[in-house]
Amino acid sequence: MLKALFGKDGPQVEDDHHSIKKIADEIAGKVSEGDNITVLLVITDSSPYVTGSETRIRDRAAVVSALGVTCYVPDDEEHIGYFEWEQKHQDTPTHPGLIVPYEWYRARETRNCKGSDALSRKALVLWVRDDAFPEHLLKGLQQITEKLAENIDKNDSQESLKFKIVGPQDSSMLRDMLKEAIESPGLSWPNTDRSVQLYSPWVTTMPGLVAYSLRKEFGKDLCSDYERCEGQFTAILQGAGVEFIPTIGSDEELFHILIKELSLRGVNVGRDPIVLIGEWDTAYGRALPVEFRAVACFEAVSNPDIKMPGNEDISKKRQEFCDTLPHAIENQVRNYDQWHELDMKVERFSYLRGLDGMTSGESKESNGQGQSGGKERRKKEENGSQMDIENLERPEGQSQLDYVRRLAFRIKEKAKNVKAIGILGTDVYDESLILQALRQDFPKVIFFATDLDARRLHASEYKWTRNMIIASHFGLQLHEKIQRDVPPFRDSYQTSAFFAVLRALDHIRPSSQDGYKVDLTDEEFSTKIPARLYEVGKNGVIELSRASSKDGRPTIHSQAAKAHPLGCTQRC
Repeated sequence: MLKALFGKDGPQVEDDHHSIKKIADEIAGKVSEGDNITVLLVITDSSPYVTGSETRIRDRAAVVSALGVTCYVPDDEEHIGYFEWEQKHQDTPTHPGLIVPYEWYRARETRNCKGSDALSRKALVLWVRDDAFPEHLLKGLQQITEKLAENIDKNDSQESLKFKIVGPQDSSMLRDMLKEAIESPGLSWPNTDRSVQLYSPWVTTMPGLVAYSLRKEFGKDLCSDYERCEGQFTAILQGAGVEFIPTIGSDEELFHILIKELSLRGVNVGRDPIVLIGEWDTAYGRALPVEFRAVACFEAVSNPDIKMPGNEDISKKRQEFCDTLPHAIENQVRNYDQWHELDMKVERFSYLRGLDGMTSGESKESNGQGQSGGKERRKKEENGSQMDIENLERPEGQSQLDYVRRLAFRIKEKAKNVKAIGILGTDVYDESLILQALRQDFPKVIFFATDLDARRLHASEYKWTRNMIIASHFGLQLHEKIQRDVPPFRDSYQTSAFFAVLRALDHIRPSSQDGYKVDLTDEEFSTKIPARLYEVGKNGVIELSRASSKDGRPTIHSQAAKAHPLGCTQRC
């Protein structure tokens, strides 16, 4: 079912049964019968890598779990519908033969679900792949919504049909959406106020950095400096009728708590060498080192627990460049040569994602490896055995694993007396391979990463991930009164997506007291969602941060002592 839902190739349309017109007629019919409908357009990952396939599975589990908690059940438990989007606008090119899967849900009529006035009677989920409308995603989504709403009778309440977007998948796409909003402002959406809410559970790149990256194309008319770019971000999207609602924090929040933790563990930021290893071929991977260095410099001049270097000229230069975080980013980007004079001792090394060279469903035999592929790898992981690195390290074919050994050698050669190594990427499989190569060469170094993922807790990974420090916006579950009967998720982004859909469905909504009101409970939660800090221990991952908020109300985070009680098997 998931393959049909998210696969590259979809079924061919033979008649009007799989046209968008049929869905528009269904919507009009339900509205005329008195139903109100919330339509969620969920942007899905179209990546061919194994991690992309896993992301699609996780995203659907998060969305469907949120629907279940919000008292929805599927209209058809056995089938998923689809329609083919026919391209009729020359200015909005689309993916050829675009198949859009959809699912209908209805609100349950049970005693436990009563009292949820904000809940729509029906929910329609559209799964739109992230490459559906190259460079024109906003306009493409707007055209889909207009088509779906075209048969609504003007006499029907305008509140009967609401469209909301969940996405995008990454910062590159958010940048493209921002660019599109600049070039094509004034989009009108078929909602009451002619705008649409965009719930963002996956993008953590600092919004100002996303906007700042467009200055080369649009010049100072966009924003003259980083601080103004940060302020312009939401205004630009509002110009295209998009209300941006981030349901996850930005990377700098993670780096603040990471750097403070490193300091507590004897790493003097700005004096002790720190290595960052990240992807070169994603905007997210390129942004992370910029954000980390900026936060490190700001913390070095503002945190009294961090010792300044003995060189007075360097200390003065750091104070000048990093008196605020926006200035630290601005000076790093615009004055890169002078930035090196700060001698922050943060070295960056890069790699290309997909180190094992495997795409979803591909085998090593077709990849020139002569053995089984992605399925076999997962099977070996489940059995607790290490991947066959020696075969993958041959310097030929699509596998890039031979570069990892050379990367480790280069780090040893260039970065002397390293105290901490951060692996900042999007693919946990890549991270695992890098860790295996580096742990032996750097046995006493503190390793750190961002974003909690249960794959790091598996018995087969424990040898490499034990004592790793992980900063994450979410754990693997929320507060028990929000999570309810849903088991812990596989990663923090899945938890974030779960929270975003609960927000989009108005199950969780801001209250007049600057808190979160949650349906089906009298508890009121703080709107402050502090970042979390974890360490991989012997029996799973342990949370080092506190779950309480400063305003006295509970946070939406889980109150459990362990982030994931089922993180390890008996072999840990």
